[in-house]
Amino acid sequence: MPNELTSNQTTINAVVKNLDVILKNTHATLPYPENLYSVYGTFSLLGGIGNTLAISFLLLFMSSKRKQNLGLLSVFPSLFNNNQLLYFGLPLFLRPLMLVPMILSSVAGTLVGYVAIATHLIKPASLVIPNNAPNLLTAFLGSGKLSSLIVVAIVFGLTVLIYKPFIELDNAEVQNEK
Repeated sequence: MPNELTSNQTTINAVVKNLDVILKNTHATLPYPENLYSVYGTFSLLGGIGNTLAISFLLLFMSSKRKQNLGLLSVFPSLFNNNQLLYFGLPLFLRPLMLVPMILSSVAGTLVGYVAIATHLIKPASLVIPNNAPNLLTAFLGSGKLSSLIVVAIVFGLTVLIYKPFIELDNAEVQNEK
């Protein structure tokens, strides 16, 4: 795996140069608007790579009271990238079925974020946000523009749509095992 994906993305040269330009002149054009931090770190992590906010949201609408309670208990921690409740409450690990939506939602989030930045619909996240800030707010806090929240809502909606059939299929498999 490339070192840029596993290390702190805010130390990548493109991110540092963008931040330097912003600090010198807030209305300047960024030299590297589409970089790992502004695209991958901001939009990809909304549903994939183990972030379970979409799963918690979908559990709220399940028919099982137990699943609804798990969704209710896990929504707030999932907002802050804490997924432990769902890891203990749902069989997510070593399940190839759950790997598919994690990869698809990451790719979809990255593509939507890249297109939105490349077409100048939104300003890229150039300010460094703390790691435990909610992923839903990273684009807004990093760019300071409300338009980024619309793109985040679109990415989150796509993530929910991607996860929905897999969660329903997983729920049906668990019901059949009982």
